[in-house]
Amino acid sequence: MATSRHRVYVYVYSSQDATWSETTSTALDPLGPSKRLCPVGLAVAALASNALYFKEVSLDLIVGILKYDLGKQEISFVNLPPDIHGQRQVLLTTTEYGGLGIARVESSRIHLWAGETGPGERLGWVPSRVIELNTMLPANTHSIVVVAFLHSIGAFLVSTNDGVFSVDPESNRAMKVCEGSCGINVVPYMCFCTPAQDVSLTYTAEGPGASVPNV
Repeated sequence: MATSRHRVYVYVYSSQDATWSETTSTALDPLGPSKRLCPVGLAVAALASNALYFKEVSLDLIVGILKYDLGKQEISFVNLPPDIHGQRQVLLTTTEYGGLGIARVESSRIHLWAGETGPGERLGWVPSRVIELNTMLPANTHSIVVVAFLHSIGAFLVSTNDGVFSVDPESNRAMKVCEGSCGINVVPYMCFCTPAQDVSLTYTAEGPGASVPNV
């Protein structure tokens, strides 16, 4: 996804065909009825309900959400909850039911909203939970910044003066995963190890009584 001053463009890459799709685009009109600000940066955030959602950012402040429907190949805009517009520490998340969520950090608390589809498939927002970080992090922890949301397990990565912690809202536990906090960029990922199927083993003798497996 990319933006110019007045338009948003989306290209989808096919690994199977090793090609990029035709351009999908839509106009951004900062003077239109929505008075939407043109984004100067986009941050990929969440894949929920067969759609990709991006934070629409202007001067490091979130001003909206861009939605790209993978099935319909359409771009649309999603409004923010009133308390979120113009904030800095905001993450787009996924809910336990696979929908879109929002996390906003205020002091030592993470405020969560869950998206709910209303009449006309319009997405609305419902406050769902407040996570108290002080009860999970070590004493005298400060300079708290939530740097990432791990969609695969529903956990947050939190940077503090005492290092980076993984925070699990379900168990209300935090675990230090990294010392230091300055200049850290976090890229969450998960890899899967699938055992090989129908692998046969052969054996060759190397010396008296020795057997070495060859796969």
